[in-house]
Amino acid sequence: MVHFDTPYATVTWKEDIQAVFVEWKGFAQGEDYRMPYEKGLELLVQKKARKWLLDSRMTSVIHADDQVWIAQDFNPRNHAAGMRYIAAVTPEKVIGRTSARKAVAAARDTVEFVFENFESMEEAERWLSEVD
Repeated sequence: MVHFDTPYATVTWKEDIQAVFVEWKGFAQGEDYRMPYEKGLELLVQKKARKWLLDSRMTSVIHADDQVWIAQDFNPRNHAAGMRYIAAVTPEKVIGRTSARKAVAAARDTVEFVFENFESMEEAERWLSEVD
C-alpha cells in the first residue's frame, strides 16, 4: 500500500519485514526531501514499528541543510517514536555515497540506532527480517 508518493520518493509499508519503506527516485532538497521522511514517521507511529528500509540507489547529494535537519530534528523524533534499525541500499553515484555517509555520521551523534548499508535490496530486507 502506497502511503505517500511524489516525483522524488514513494513511502510504503513492507508488511513482510514490518518496516517503513522509502524508495528515492532522485535528487530532492528542502520540503521535497523532508516530506517523505515525515510521512514515513507517520507510518512508523501508526504501525508501532522499529525499522526503516531506504532504497537510496537513485539519490545523489544530500543538501547540507537537510543533513542538519535529519540529525538534529528528524532523527530524535523518529527515535522517540520507536525507530531502532535502518537498512539503506547505497546510492549508485559516488557523490551520493559520500553525502549519505556524512548524514548518517551526524545522525548517530544525536540518537542511538543501528544503521547498515547494503548493495542490494535483497540483502537489506534479509537483514531487517532478522532484527527485532
